[in-house]
Amino acid sequence: MIKDMVKPFKEALVDDKNIVLDNYRLKDGLYIKLDVNKPIEICEENFIIVNNKEKDKGIDGTEIKKPELYKWFREMDYYSVILNEDTNKCIDLPAKKILSTNQMTFFMKKDKCPVIGKATNGKPVIKKEKLLELIEKYFDKLMLSENKFMEIYENSKYTKGTLKNAEKEEFLKTYFKEQIEYIRTEQRIKSIEENKRFILENFDGIIDSIKEFMERYPFNGYIKIFLDYKKEMYEMESQVYTIPRIFNVNDYNLFIDGKILGLPSNNITTNTKKPYLLLKTMQTNAPYRVKVGEVQNAKNFFEWLAIQGKFKEIKLDYNYKFNGTDSHKNGKSYLSIHLNKKSEIDEFDNIPFSGSKLNFILYNALNIEERIDKKDKNSLKVPIKNEHIKDYGILQQRFSEYFFNNKLFGYFVKRQIIAN
Repeated sequence: MIKDMVKPFKEALVDDKNIVLDNYRLKDGLYIKLDVNKPIEICEENFIIVNNKEKDKGIDGTEIKKPELYKWFREMDYYSVILNEDTNKCIDLPAKKILSTNQMTFFMKKDKCPVIGKATNGKPVIKKEKLLELIEKYFDKLMLSENKFMEIYENSKYTKGTLKNAEKEEFLKTYFKEQIEYIRTEQRIKSIEENKRFILENFDGIIDSIKEFMERYPFNGYIKIFLDYKKEMYEMESQVYTIPRIFNVNDYNLFIDGKILGLPSNNITTNTKKPYLLLKTMQTNAPYRVKVGEVQNAKNFFEWLAIQGKFKEIKLDYNYKFNGTDSHKNGKSYLSIHLNKKSEIDEFDNIPFSGSKLNFILYNALNIEERIDKKDKNSLKVPIKNEHIKDYGILQQRFSEYFFNNKLFGYFVKRQIIAN
């Protein structure tokens, strides 16, 4: 299923590598850009506030007022967020309080932040001393990024476990030469130490500045701090974080002819708490495996799906170019994808031909009446007019309106087993 859907997306990426990034949406919160060589200050030139509700209403003008800064934050944020919004992929495990993924960023939820946050649902704000301890461990783990690459091999059920030093070097250079060379550079080691020192030594100043800032510019969601580094460094750090975590688990990784095959993590789970998708009646437990590059394409495709929304049916023509135009043209065969509240795929259909056109009159045989102004309970009622139905979308809309009080969203079919 996923392989079929990712194929046209992969072909579209050849023509436009920025398909996902161009449509990437920042989450609500305060975004601050800091220079490690300058004093802590939140000024007009280095912050934006994102409020997606106001943006959808056309009220929020951040993207218009600060287009270059907004674009910079959008791109660097894309390279710095946790994989698939899965907190189990955090660097900050098991605490899951720090939600960034590299040495140039520090993300956390506003409500969890000391001094600034407020206890919600009985969950207290993290203490400052504890958070500082987590920050120190966070940077220490970044220094040990190489170990995460070795887990790809060592955690697999199909390998001999821990490698000797010479074998380890051969493995890393065979599969991750560029990333390992970057991890070992003196420049990266030095910058991690400098950025760690900057965040820890200026933590109180950062928090105090944000608290003072909130009095004039209230915001909700996340606090996201970015250090001013080049995009290329953000890209490399993204690779260092993403590649070792891109598979669902490393237990089923295979190493064949210089290629790594593993179980993708999108729309599938096989961890010990939810082993439902493992194949228990075959010699191989993994439902299927793909190469690292194909997993990356699947990741990008699901990021594109998440941008489309929730509780939706997405119709994709087989040759759709993902260029912002309508994804389905009438009369063409297409893929029908039904998304749930997490923008994951609930159902998937291959529609090889377009359905016949509708052409009938929906009669108001019962002479049912509706109010002229549906929002005004005191407005006059008039009979619903007969309607000429030519489109499945209109039919579904009327079906939802008349029989389900406009509560039927997405699509008609919903399989549900009801126990007697």
